[in-house]
Amino acid sequence: FKSEKLLLTTNKSIQEISTECGFSDTKYYYKHFNKWYNCTPAQYRKKYKPEVDKETIKKEIALDELLKLLTIPHLMTNQGACVF
Repeated sequence: FKSEKLLLTTNKSIQEISTECGFSDTKYYYKHFNKWYNCTPAQYRKKYKPEVDKETIKKEIALDELLKLLTIPHLMTNQGACVF
């Protein structure tokens, strides 16, 4: 669902997310979110966002390491393009 992704990957307010997901009233969004997940959007974010943040950090570190490997001087040409 779009709202769950926004809750976990952005710092948008619950009201902004509710509106972006097509709910005309934030109360309606809260009511149905609670019905679907048995918690409020804020509780959901608080519980799961730290896990998403950890995974993002791991992926960023892995990408940084890969980029370091790809920029080893003997793999580069004079113009900076990789040679394979």
